[in-house]
Amino acid sequence: MSVRRLLASLLVLIPIVTSAQTGSSGSSIQPNPAQLTDAQWSRLLDRLDGTWRMDVEKSVSFLGPQPQTSVDHTYVKDETRKGIVYRSGGGESFQVLDGKPYPSQLTPEPTTVARWPVDEFTVENVTTSQGTPVSILMQFLSPDGTSKIIVRRSIDEHGGQTPAAVMYWDKVPDGT
Repeated sequence: MSVRRLLASLLVLIPIVTSAQTGSSGSSIQPNPAQLTDAQWSRLLDRLDGTWRMDVEKSVSFLGPQPQTSVDHTYVKDETRKGIVYRSGGGESFQVLDGKPYPSQLTPEPTTVARWPVDEFTVENVTTSQGTPVSILMQFLSPDGTSKIIVRRSIDEHGGQTPAAVMYWDKVPDGT
């Protein structure tokens, strides 16, 4: 791992680890959706909209194997419903960004996902399995909407959070 990549990962993870360690209060995670203006919603959805490809060389996995090939997914914005249609090799689902847990449409077990905007550049997701939170994803979108970093934290049975991965994504031009 290059020194630059390590430093970038540490800059992202230090505040997350500190927050997770000091703010861990069991398994209760309360969504706090930002009250975005219509213009902020529109900019957030524009940033999310498009096909995204993970850059394996710029990504770091702390738990489990490092991905060997890049992964793609597509978001299609739906301003009317304030959400996105998510498409990947695993299928398609509509994702509401309101902080309420919805059954996952792409996993067979009783899994729910709550998604909400933190601000017009950040979306937080909490995944639960059988009613217990198991992971948190934070998507940090660049202002120009051409790249994003997703930080995944695993949640143990006591509510402790552990950084699991930092994934760097580039928006792929249409048709690529």
